[in-house]
Amino acid sequence: MKTPVYTISGFLGAGKTTFVNGLLAQLTGNVNVAIIVNELGEINIDGRIIEKKDYWLQEITQGCICCTLRAELADALISIVEDNAPDFILVETTGVARPKQIVSEFHLKRLSEKVFSKQIICFLDAVVYARVGHKMPIINLQVEEADVIILNKIDLVGQEDLPLIRDRLKAFTGGNKTVYETCYGKIEYKEIFSEMRGVQMPIKDVLPKCLSEDEFFQTEFPMQHGHGFLNSTEGFATISLEAAATTHDALKTFFNKHQKKIIRAKGLLKTKSGNKILQFSSSGLQMEDFNKDLTKSELVLIVKDEDRGTIENALPHGFFAGSP
Repeated sequence: MKTPVYTISGFLGAGKTTFVNGLLAQLTGNVNVAIIVNELGEINIDGRIIEKKDYWLQEITQGCICCTLRAELADALISIVEDNAPDFILVETTGVARPKQIVSEFHLKRLSEKVFSKQIICFLDAVVYARVGHKMPIINLQVEEADVIILNKIDLVGQEDLPLIRDRLKAFTGGNKTVYETCYGKIEYKEIFSEMRGVQMPIKDVLPKCLSEDEFFQTEFPMQHGHGFLNSTEGFATISLEAAATTHDALKTFFNKHQKKIIRAKGLLKTKSGNKILQFSSSGLQMEDFNKDLTKSELVLIVKDEDRGTIENALPHGFFAGSP
């Protein structure tokens, strides 16, 4: 029996990892799930943020599984099916991946006997899409190639913007795709994952209260990207950083000054006030407690190629670029 695969795509910072964590929090031992997480950088952040519990998690880093790391993806899928026999597999892509290039691999003989593409789920950041997303080729391709669209962060756009986003999406997709509107990527997961139907699970806090507009810090999103924007990771630079420790003030100063040149950032920080998860996206700079041990601070920045030198020359005190 073939194993269904759900591919979770969406541009940088749209909410994919938050969605995966929310899903895992709702599962019980009655559903066996395996997860593949793909990251552009050398440092694995998302794989450590995801609450592993009893779930099989495979991390693929330093490239994109829609182009340079296809063989690694195929090997991971086969290994998971043979060793773990999950009910379904989640593949969380990088923010610049072409999902159809990923699922096209499932037709290869060695994969077609093991897995099949159940659905492509595209996360769409409402803030970015309202400002410039509809003009960005990679976002349009991700939307076009999706079966299901999750319009996330609707709490962060004005009420006058939401009808315009809906109309724009309907015109672009022809109105023939399922669209969920969410904040924090929270939905009734059984509506998408048929393997969860009929399983008794807690539903408390599935749909959290959204933030008000004055509870987040906005940032202008880059309007243009390099000529390679259609070609996976070309046009982007990933800067992997580490430090013995860091402070909130140094990081806040850095992001406030350079936010227009930083497309996405995520990190695990060792600070005097405890370990933290750092996230920077269209929602602004956010930090929350990370209740696991850390030996150092690690940070991954994604910028345009032409901005890499500027950002590396302005790194927060104590951080340096290089392989972990």
